[in-house]
Amino acid sequence: MSQFRWRGQYPLPARTVKILRFGRWFHAAFAMLWCLLLIDTIVGDEGPAAIVRAAACTAMFLIFLLGTLRTLRRHRQEQTMRLRH
Repeated sequence: MSQFRWRGQYPLPARTVKILRFGRWFHAAFAMLWCLLLIDTIVGDEGPAAIVRAAACTAMFLIFLLGTLRTLRRHRQEQTMRLRH
């Protein structure tokens, strides 16, 4: 039976780190695009539903970005701790 790897174990496998590094830039780019869309929606003559939708998508991608950054930071901290010992 294969070993189940708990998702909270650090340091992360190399493939996971590679995916998270790509995800960091992906989430940052989409957060920036949705932020620009939100500004355009507010400045334009759009209804409140469009503003709420753009704000929700902007917040969602920012939360994803922060989660990715937090996970990568924790991975680096654990990797540094293991190298010291």
